[in-house]
Amino acid sequence: MQYIYYKLWRDFTGIVKEDIPALYSMMWLSVIHSVNLLSVLVVVNHFYRLKILYWSKSETTVYCSIILLFMIAINYFLLYKKREAIAEKYRNENKLMKILGIVILYVYMIGSFTLVYVLSQIYPLPGADF
Repeated sequence: MQYIYYKLWRDFTGIVKEDIPALYSMMWLSVIHSVNLLSVLVVVNHFYRLKILYWSKSETTVYCSIILLFMIAINYFLLYKKREAIAEKYRNENKLMKILGIVILYVYMIGSFTLVYVLSQIYPLPGADF
């Protein structure tokens, strides 16, 4: 995950010296992680009939916000606080690895949101008409 964070951080600016792009990268990854976690919850809910996702629209907003804040806290300590060490670790990658890293980054981002869409079509939540 550190490598994807580094590539996203670098993709925002082209350089890895400023704090704001590092913060934006951490936030964006937190959103993606939250979406992936909710995808897992949808599949678990479907197969095991857990009634964890039978929420109203307002409850869904609250629970999704809690999950997002939890992911932000985790990523803050695992990625943002260690951004200088991460940058140093991946700074001297060769041209092939740079290109491969960008491909991995975009496949991960697009794939995450595509997975959510596909799962929502295959396993719709009961009563989720919002």
